[in-house]
Amino acid sequence: MSMFGGTGTSRTGFDLDTSYDKPVISQNILQIAYNKQGYTDIGDALRYACEDMFVSSKGDRGDVKNYVVLMTDGQSNRGVTQTGVNTCRNNGVTIIAVGIGDGISRTELLSVVQDPNHFINTTYVELYETLPDIVTKSIDCSADISSFIFNWLQQAGMEVLDGVKEGGKQLILKRLGLYEFFSGPTCDKERKPFTPNVGGWNNECPLGTLGMPELPGNMACHFKDTCTGIECCIEIPGLGLTLHPFIIIDPCEYTLNYGLNTINETIQLINYEWGKTEKINLAGGVIQLQLVIKKPAGLKKFIVYLSAKACFEKRCVPDVKIFDGTEIPQPICDLYADYSFKEFSLSEWADRVGTDIKSQLKTEFRTLLLEQLGLDVMLKNPSCNRSDDMYSPAVNGWNNECPAMSPSDLSGPVSCYIPDYCTGIDCCLDFDYLDLHLNFYLYIDTCNYVIRGGIEKFTFEYQLLDYQWGEVKEEKLVEIIRIKYKIERLEEQKKLIIDAELKICLEKEDCSTTVKLFDQQLVSQPLCDMEMTGQLLDISFTDWVKKTGENIGNTLTSAVANKLLDELGLTKFMNSVPCDRYAGIFADSENGWNSKDCPLAVNLPPIETSMTCYIPSYCTGINCCIEVDQIGKTFNVYALLDGCNWRLTLGIERRKIDISLLDYSSEIINNLKSSLDWFHLAVKPILNRGIPLVMQDVYNYVD
Repeated sequence: MSMFGGTGTSRTGFDLDTSYDKPVISQNILQIAYNKQGYTDIGDALRYACEDMFVSSKGDRGDVKNYVVLMTDGQSNRGVTQTGVNTCRNNGVTIIAVGIGDGISRTELLSVVQDPNHFINTTYVELYETLPDIVTKSIDCSADISSFIFNWLQQAGMEVLDGVKEGGKQLILKRLGLYEFFSGPTCDKERKPFTPNVGGWNNECPLGTLGMPELPGNMACHFKDTCTGIECCIEIPGLGLTLHPFIIIDPCEYTLNYGLNTINETIQLINYEWGKTEKINLAGGVIQLQLVIKKPAGLKKFIVYLSAKACFEKRCVPDVKIFDGTEIPQPICDLYADYSFKEFSLSEWADRVGTDIKSQLKTEFRTLLLEQLGLDVMLKNPSCNRSDDMYSPAVNGWNNECPAMSPSDLSGPVSCYIPDYCTGIDCCLDFDYLDLHLNFYLYIDTCNYVIRGGIEKFTFEYQLLDYQWGEVKEEKLVEIIRIKYKIERLEEQKKLIIDAELKICLEKEDCSTTVKLFDQQLVSQPLCDMEMTGQLLDISFTDWVKKTGENIGNTLTSAVANKLLDELGLTKFMNSVPCDRYAGIFADSENGWNSKDCPLAVNLPPIETSMTCYIPSYCTGINCCIEVDQIGKTFNVYALLDGCNWRLTLGIERRKIDISLLDYSSEIINNLKSSLDWFHLAVKPILNRGIPLVMQDVYNYVD
């Protein structure tokens, strides 16, 4: 090592053969005194190093290649730089130039190197990383190392490494500067987690991979079940050593950690230069790990190239491609595994990934947040647009086609559409903080008996018959984006009362963005819920059975009977547990009646059809179970009179009608009978008997 300033000022700190011990070399460097110089002559410094230091008396060896690393934070103002460069080249010395800071001349330093890759411009702060990096990438000592080992083996009277004793192995590793690198415990490819394996791979990742090469016999790899880590064990023949390369992806911190044995490197994947070659190069190329990782745009996967080699002899063994264009699924942030999104905090997330959330998120962090929350795959493309015809023109936020509604004004960047049938709403919300345009919708379809809605690609649907009027429902897209609603029903007025609001919650249940859509909004209910438009009301049961291939006169199989109910549009109205004429309230019947709980029920006419009825203890109701042999199904029919509350309930299976008797009239009863006819009208043309008779019995009892 030498120091220099102006012409003729170069001086030796220590020679090549002073020591091969790292601590000693470090101590020698710390003891060198700094002499401030007013001038700089890089050419003279190079001449001094290449003429006066690379000599055999000072440790130069003729069987190895020579390199000089020039480090300067200035530029020449004396002498001719090229003179020193020519001296080095004539003596076979390769120059590596390290310029520090802004005071250098890039032109001058690029002129002293033969390969532009042998020059870097760095800072003193970064020097501890950049200096070893350029040296290991620029110097190829593999041939020299192989020569050293070969000569050492000859002196020991051996031809190959297989016979090397432990002491000889340690000598080689210390000479190569690899003793600490191999000082940790060795891996064992014959034990877990590397076994059991197929083709060298113990692949526990359930997401699968494409392009995993078959591995040689001296190695095995493990792909973790979380799909976030890969580790391998590679045996180095002759020395009893192992290489332990690994890759660990942290999808929450968005980092990639990779390494080899005791070497550990971390890459921040935000703004990462995908396709860049990452290297670990030890002892001048004796140990090498090379990693290239690519990220196809818009796809949840990485393309990985990973290779490792150990060159202790003229032939590198191992020299293996662990991944060669292998597609590895991008793991989802473990928030999905053991983390409740109710606990999600944007501020905590920002601290973890190192960004400021006071202003609008930068694009790269926005993309990362959506990926980690799993929202990126749930967003529509293209997104909604408030200027689209559905939402525009809008008055006070509404494009309202319902003549019977005047909803409250909307506030904030949201526009909504109400169709002419009034029982639906479709909205587009601009959420500028994440640069999102979110679509929310909610439709109450009383014609098809469903409540359906959605947030972007997320959808939900309920059978209206399962909804408890007045129940508060909240649907959530990964707990962050929500739609909350409540529906109440005014039976006699055929109207609905609707509450609905949108929420975006980014801080542990703190929903700072809330948009009230409906507040006790009165909505007229369409009249189509009593009709059977489009159902199979005009076909013959015999013809229908023939088309299915079933035998006339036999009871339909369960599958065919279910198909019949589907085509009639009756399936959604059927009870999940069918009634049983011989169990529960229908048990112990006489002449088709179980009236034991009602002391007033006497002299009831026998029921001759396949029906059993129950009269409750309060005596003002009837509940019947009808058995239809042809289709192997039972139907529950009931009429219940609540004298205390002056209400009458009529129903078949899950379809029921509730009416106040304060408005009682014969016209209402006739309308009620007609409204129940849809059910038996659907079945009457097919079965031709049974249910119409039962319905008449029920009507007679009500009358």
